[in-house]
Amino acid sequence: MRNILIDELPRSIRIKGKEYAINWGFRTAILYEMMMLDNEVGPDEKPLLALNLFYPVIPDDWQEALEGIQWFYRCGEEERTGKKKA
Repeated sequence: MRNILIDELPRSIRIKGKEYAINWGFRTAILYEMMMLDNEVGPDEKPLLALNLFYPVIPDDWQEALEGIQWFYRCGEEERTGKKKA
């Protein structure tokens, strides 16, 4: 398992065939974590704030861009489902 604080991170994300730069510094990840845990920030505000935090240029496909943030936050690894393969 990779660690966002010590492992090399992706510097960009491909969305709809186009490469988008991503703010990859650990400070961005810490701000993201703080924002997600902040009860004073409404759930409707968090997606747009996350997009502004991570993307210098926000992709048109916001849903895929938000999924890209989660992919980045997992250090480029696939999401684990908790199920073990036989």
